[in-house]
Amino acid sequence: MVAPGSDHPQDFDRPGPDEARALIESCGLRFEPEFDDLVGLYEQGRLVACGARVGYVLKMLAITPDHQGGDALGELVTRLVSRGWPRGRTPCSCSPRPRTHPASRP
Repeated sequence: MVAPGSDHPQDFDRPGPDEARALIESCGLRFEPEFDDLVGLYEQGRLVACGARVGYVLKMLAITPDHQGGDALGELVTRLVSRGWPRGRTPCSCSPRPRTHPASRP
């Protein structure tokens, strides 16, 4: 996979919790340390997107601004769902922001 407008290949790996927390919180989301799987998308060694699965729920889907609008979200969801499939964790749903989140208020 290559980022939009980039010739740099991207790879998936499991990010460390501190690395994932930094990206997730920089996107205005809350890091939740309880999860069954955590996947990160890296470009040139830099974490550019990550997401988690808890049972059937996908959450903490975070993408750096320079990688939004490309294939990163679809790739993350595909990877999380496919890794949950052998564990009987499909279909999955996404967890929206809680109603108490400022962005969810009218």
